[in-house]
Amino acid sequence: MMNSARQTALRVALLADTRQRRDFHVLLEQQGVQVVLDMQPGAPLPQSWNDAQVLLVAMSDSAAALQLERLLERSTVPVVLNRGGIGRSESWSRGLLGKLEVLAHAGPHEARGSGPRTRPELRVIPLVQSENSSASRI
Repeated sequence: MMNSARQTALRVALLADTRQRRDFHVLLEQQGVQVVLDMQPGAPLPQSWNDAQVLLVAMSDSAAALQLERLLERSTVPVVLNRGGIGRSESWSRGLLGKLEVLAHAGPHEARGSGPRTRPELRVIPLVQSENSSASRI
C-alpha cells in the first residue's frame, strides 16, 4: 500500500536475475515504488542511474557478488544488498521499503556528472529478526 504522505514516488534501480527482477518489480510496484532502471547481473553498469534514489541489488549467485565491488565504486546512489530472495510476509516487505526510503532520503545526492565519482557512504541498518530468519534477511 502506498504511503499517501509521500509527495513523489521512491525511485529505485534494480539489479537482479530474471526471476528475482520480476518478483521484486511486482513487490516494489505494489508498494508504490517506481523502478527506473532494471538490470541483470553481469550487464555493463550504466553511466546514468536514471535518477534513481537508491539501488537494490539481489545477490542470488556469484555473478552479482563478483560485480559488487565495481558496482559500489561506480554507484552514485546508496546501495541495498539483498541475499536470500524475497520474504513472503508483509513485515518483510515493509522492512525492505523502510530501508529503501531511509537510504534514499539520507542526505543530499552527489550531483550527476560533476566531479569525480566517489564510493557512497555505507550504513548498516539492522533488521528485526522474525521466526523465519532466512526469509527476513535483506
